[in-house]
Amino acid sequence: MATGSMPIRSMASSQMAVSSVRETAWDCLRALGSLKITVVMFIAANFLLFVGTLAQDEKSLPEVKAEYFNCWVAQIPFSDFFPVTVFGESTLTGWFPFPGGATIGFILLVNLIAAKATRFHIAAKGSRLFWGTVVSVVGGLLALLVILTGHQTDGLQGKPPIAYETVWQLMQVGSAVAAGGLAAVALTGKRRRLVR
Repeated sequence: MATGSMPIRSMASSQMAVSSVRETAWDCLRALGSLKITVVMFIAANFLLFVGTLAQDEKSLPEVKAEYFNCWVAQIPFSDFFPVTVFGESTLTGWFPFPGGATIGFILLVNLIAAKATRFHIAAKGSRLFWGTVVSVVGGLLALLVILTGHQTDGLQGKPPIAYETVWQLMQVGSAVAAGGLAAVALTGKRRRLVR
């Protein structure tokens, strides 16, 4: 009857293998969410922004945007560090590769998601969780609205989708409702400490 113990051992070893894979995946996520990656990418983004600003001395804004910020790998000419307006014409040739804006943005996105998944946990429950989610969704929709309306052909100079007078009236009504709601909560609500 020694054969009866074999499946138990194989199940235990398979469970250990699964937990080992989970631990490895968790460790990889923690590494991807490292603050060191965030700092390096912010430094890289600042450097790319600086070089892109210098490059506008000889290139137009759409060219700089395409060559530095919308690409995965930017080819940064050495001559960009010596603007014509300051140093005169340069005979310096050559370039070096540097992560483009798309690469830096993608790495920061992965870093942010990994950091949120491994380090931050939802602490709210019940109505606080519900209203926090509602506020986050409304904020995301407003941001999406701003992004989508910002890509109109006329830009900010064209006719807005909502008249300015209407926006102002909505702001006034919204402020009055918010003030009334805050006053009602302050007068009728339970006294809560902000820090536990």
